[in-house]
Amino acid sequence: MLAYAEQLAKDPKSTIPQLAKLYGVDLGALVAEQPYVDPQVAQLQSQLQQLQQQQQMSVQQSQQAQYNRLMDEIRSFETAADESGNPKHPHFNRVFDRMVRLVRAEEAKSIQDAYEMAISLDKELQAEMAEEARKQEALAKAADAKKAADASRTVKSKATNAGAPPSKSLRDDIAASIREMT
Repeated sequence: MLAYAEQLAKDPKSTIPQLAKLYGVDLGALVAEQPYVDPQVAQLQSQLQQLQQQQQMSVQQSQQAQYNRLMDEIRSFETAADESGNPKHPHFNRVFDRMVRLVRAEEAKSIQDAYEMAISLDKELQAEMAEEARKQEALAKAADAKKAADASRTVKSKATNAGAPPSKSLRDDIAASIREMT
């Protein structure tokens, strides 16, 4: 043992492999299993890994928050109603896929723009809306005509005698009043 200690002190490079062989240790396998890493490098690698994980979590949280905001905006747009409770965007479900394509292609700057563009690009929907507008206009004209007809039937004369024909002039009215008094 003392001889090995002396030789180790003089020539460690050749003595260590001899000792390993003597004790049956494969130095190549040991080196392959755990390569030497400077402790400072290992610490920096660990810190870098932690920072990368934190950044990845931050990006994921940011993306999730943005996704949630977008979904809330879409739901709000879809369910928006006017003062009388009618949907503001009644064709939303029908044109939604086209709206998505317009936004992805950056042809629309807002959800409202995408909705309007998608409706204008749907020729079948345009025809249906034009037909509905014609029907509504016809109903409105019919209602106005009925209202006018009802109003003309309810006009009553303001004659002083309910059974007498209306007088022709102010003079005739005065004369009729004097006759009634006497």
